[in-house]
This record gives sequence, C-alpha cells and structure tokens, in this order.
Amino acid sequence: MSAGGQGHVARRDGQFLRIDGGGGHGIPTMQLAFETAIEATSDQGISVSAISNLGHTGRHGAFAEQAAEALLAGADGADIIITHSPPRGIADVVRGLGPVGSVAIGEAIARVQPALAVCGHIHDCWGQEGMVGATRVVNLGPTVNWFEV
Repeated sequence: MSAGGQGHVARRDGQFLRIDGGGGHGIPTMQLAFETAIEATSDQGISVSAISNLGHTGRHGAFAEQAAEALLAGADGADIIITHSPPRGIADVVRGLGPVGSVAIGEAIARVQPALAVCGHIHDCWGQEGMVGATRVVNLGPTVNWFEV
C-alpha cells in the first residue's frame, strides 16, 4: 500500500463503474466510489461498482448510510422498496455488535409507506420481519419467498 496513492474512476460505462485505489489508503477511495455510485444511480436508476487496488477500507456503515440517504431522498411513492440493508430496529442485529440497520432506510419506508419492504444483508436475522407503520419489512435470506401486495 502506498500512502500517496490516489483513487480514481478508471472506467465509467453508464451504470457500470470501476474504481482503482491507486494502491493507496482505502477510506478516501471508498468515499470516491460511493459518491460516484450515488451520481451514477441518480443518472441511470442503478449502478454496479468494482473497487480494487486499495488498502484497508474500514467498516462501510457510514458510506452506506450516506448513499441510502442520498438515493432515497427523492422517493415519494412505491408499492415495494428493495434494499440491501434493513431499516434500523428491524431484522438488523449482528451478534456482538447489536443493531446495525439504516436510519435513512427506515425514514424512507416511514415516509413512503409501501406495502412491502425487503432486505437481506444481516445474515443473523434471515427470515425475521417487522413493521414500519403499515409497511411489512422482511429480511429475505437465502430462501424462496412469495408475497402478495
């Protein structure tokens, strides 16, 4: 790892991004990657990022919360919200860490009130569910799930 290495967007093809860390510290590169992904998702509706050649990135919670807040701010109506992370307080407890869900996702679900919100990220909580207002929130896990909305 090089202390002076700089991350940069090596390629952007629509919603597909490749971020090269330049062999430097991971946290500035992750900030660049999340900012670029937020921009691409705002433009394209979705984005996919590959990030390489960087040092330790730490935990990604703050970056993910920033992305959720930015990308869900404009949500004003939906029947279903699909996210990677759960809302804070529902199916979000990791052994040894406690609750790790997203405040921004919970706020968006509370504001939009879709019939269903699905997530998955927290393996310790696969299959758990709860409610945000009138919205059913389900941590899907690796099983097949069917829902009527």
